[in-house]
Amino acid sequence: MYIQYDAKEKAEIERIKAKYTSLDSTPSTLSEMKRIDRRIESVSRSIAICWGIIGLLVLGTSLSMVLALGSGILSSMVVGIIGIAMMVFTKNIYDLVLFNKRKKYKSKIISISEK
Repeated sequence: MYIQYDAKEKAEIERIKAKYTSLDSTPSTLSEMKRIDRRIESVSRSIAICWGIIGLLVLGTSLSMVLALGSGILSSMVVGIIGIAMMVFTKNIYDLVLFNKRKKYKSKIISISEK
C-alpha cells in the first residue's frame, strides 16, 4: 500500500527525519565548545548557589538561636555574621570555581577550536 503525501506533510516528514539523521553525525566544533562552556558555567553556578543557600541557612540558624532557643545574643551574632559572610562571598566562590574550571578545560577548548 502506497500513501501519497502532499507537500506540507512531506516537509514535516523531512524535518522529523533530519532530527534523527543528525544524531549519527559527529558534533561540530562550535556545538562541542558551547556544550563544554555551558557545563563549566552550570557547575560553577550550582556550587555558588549551594554555598549561598548554606550561608542563608546559617543566618537562619542564628535567628533561631535568639528567637526560639533564647541562647546568648553574642553567640547568635557570631553565627549570623558567619552566615552573612558566606552569602557575601558567594560571587567570589562562583568566580573562583569558574576560573579553576576554565583553567582545567583550557587545553581541550583550544584543541577543539584548532580543528
